[in-house]
Amino acid sequence: MYRESNSIDSEKSPASTSASAVSNTSHISGTSLNGDLKPHEVRKAYKKLANSTEGWVSIVRLMKEVGWKGKPAEFTFKYKLQFNPTNHCVRIHNISRYEMIDDIYFDPDKNSFPSNVNKLRTMALDENWDENNRTNKLLDNYLCYTYTRVKYENKISKSKDNLYACWNTGLVDYRYEPIFCYMTRKDVNNRWMFRSFCINGEDLGKEMGRNISDMPKPATYFKEGNLLCQPNENNLSIDRDHIIREHPSRLPIEWLRQVLRDDAEWKTDETPDQYDKRICDLLPKDSTNNLFLQTLLKQTIGESVKRCQWNYKTAIPYYDPNNKRVGWFLPLCTRAAQKFHGKERAVLKPFAALVVTKGESGRFQGETIYRLSWAYRCARLVCRPDSDWLTPLFATDDKLDAEDEDVISTVS
Repeated sequence: MYRESNSIDSEKSPASTSASAVSNTSHISGTSLNGDLKPHEVRKAYKKLANSTEGWVSIVRLMKEVGWKGKPAEFTFKYKLQFNPTNHCVRIHNISRYEMIDDIYFDPDKNSFPSNVNKLRTMALDENWDENNRTNKLLDNYLCYTYTRVKYENKISKSKDNLYACWNTGLVDYRYEPIFCYMTRKDVNNRWMFRSFCINGEDLGKEMGRNISDMPKPATYFKEGNLLCQPNENNLSIDRDHIIREHPSRLPIEWLRQVLRDDAEWKTDETPDQYDKRICDLLPKDSTNNLFLQTLLKQTIGESVKRCQWNYKTAIPYYDPNNKRVGWFLPLCTRAAQKFHGKERAVLKPFAALVVTKGESGRFQGETIYRLSWAYRCARLVCRPDSDWLTPLFATDDKLDAEDEDVISTVS
């Protein structure tokens, strides 16, 4: 999975979105004329040319930057780039997801990334890190984005000669001792080599302690005293039409069936982007159907706000690693019948998370909605959610989860 020489060598939000113009190039095949060009070199060139983490770059400029002599289609396919045929541009979505594997080398034979992630899982407090039957998928995601954050906060501690370094994973063992990632290198110009996940003073943590004087603090996302989110109907603004028409696939299918009937059903081989565009076209902004869905959404958000006022733990803090933005998730629920002691009663069943941010004015803004699996990934970066509605057990349909495929698995 990971290859490298001694030099540098060589992963939606968890909620990944893509423009409708983006085409899927996975059907293209071909032999690369630049077989020695490593993925990290393409990413490095992309970062140099892109104006932002979400920016589109001319495919001609990127090919020229890395010296690619083959066909654009082969280049796009080989390095798994998103391609926009309208303006012949490409991008690497969630580019920050690659920081860890670009900066730190894991020996694929003796010290591989997957094997060490599994070791870390056994060291840390017991927690469910699997998603959609994929072992350690959440932990992969957590580690990569945590590294990006500590790097951004300058919380990587180094030895005086800059040959030893460590960072705080934010995880603890059964004694609540912090677990660090320990790295070394032979020259200051070389890439870091992963040594071990360890406790200071134990096993390789002894060597780490001898070489590094100050153990780093974990990543932080919120300022002290700014963790609570208790909006009310007067200080929470929602663009309901935008939420409904941007990603209708994230709304309860029962809602859509009420207004669109058979048109609400997914067509054979229809992608989420295609479904969203088709349903959006059926829900013009001022149409009766759109207004009906807005009413349902308004009622649902109103219940969520009341729930936050009743229990402050309802609003769960999150961190968006791409925009380096913090906010909160509020539960959006439908009601389902469930039997208790032989009697049927209505219970709340979450279907999505409302993404809420806070402006300098103190007002809250509902930005969009995330699938529950995506929301958990973002929330887990801050802390393990102590929640009765957001857990790692929410599986996502394979078709929907493809929108945010785990990038770690694509690294060559």
